[in-house]
Formats: sequence, structure tokens, C-alpha cells
Amino acid sequence: MKHLPSICLAAALAAAPALAQTGTVNDYSPAERTRAEAAIRAAGFVPRGVTTAQAGYLFFKAERDGKLYTITVSPRGEVYPSTPVALPAG
Repeated sequence: MKHLPSICLAAALAAAPALAQTGTVNDYSPAERTRAEAAIRAAGFVPRGVTTAQAGYLFFKAERDGKLYTITVSPRGEVYPSTPVALPAG
């Protein structure tokens, strides 16, 4: 029991670098989102929102010609659309 404070201090110091890091692999900046949306528009799609992000790749819902797509935008700005799904009427 007499070493408990030292153990707690050591654990807190060991965890400090992890706590100091900001973001995760699933985070993206507003600038990254803006660049991805511009790439989607340049490819002829209308972005409808980010669904998720991982390791620099952003995943969007987008539409074109009355069809819905899931779009992957790579960190280099490459746009990869899914197979389209018809939008619901109305």
C-alpha cells in the first residue's frame, strides 16, 4: 500500500501522451471536408453530407441524375462512387 501513490503517478504520466493527442483516425478537419466536397462536385455529383471518415478517407452520400450514391473520397482527392440507387419519388 505504501507504493500506491507512486504507482498511480506513474500510470497517470504514462497515459499523458495519449491524452494530449487530439483526434482519432476517424476525425477530419473542415478543410478536408471542403476539399472532398469540391472533388465530389468536380466529378458531377451533389454532396449530401459526410457519413463517416477513416484514415483520411471521407465517405459521403451524394446524388446525380436522380440517383443516390455513396462516395469515397481518398486523401488525394480521388472520387469513387458506389453503384447508384434510385431516389424515392416525391
